[in-house]
Amino acid sequence: MQAGGGGSIEGGGTISFIGAVVAPTCSVATDQQSLSALIGTSGLHPSQSFNCSNPAAGAEASTADPSRIYAVDVDHLTRSEPDQVLNYFASYVRAAQTGPADPVLVTQSFE
Repeated sequence: MQAGGGGSIEGGGTISFIGAVVAPTCSVATDQQSLSALIGTSGLHPSQSFNCSNPAAGAEASTADPSRIYAVDVDHLTRSEPDQVLNYFASYVRAAQTGPADPVLVTQSFE
């Protein structure tokens, strides 16, 4: 992913970013069913590669258009998350949901 612009750190500790994404991106999942399937397979494959040109083909699609390759990582967050930011995020999500399931963090990284 390419970005343009700049940023600054303000006196109060606020970080400001200015810029825009200048390369087209695509979504991890187009609907709840696709997202649920991705999360369901995360136990076997916590990190998977896809291609925006043909996301259904998975890693095999990486040769179709190498400029549009992205990785999806799925992390099931537990109550004993060692990272403070992830621990905060997990407790924030738990407080907002009605069920007992642990939150799931899905991240998408473009190469």
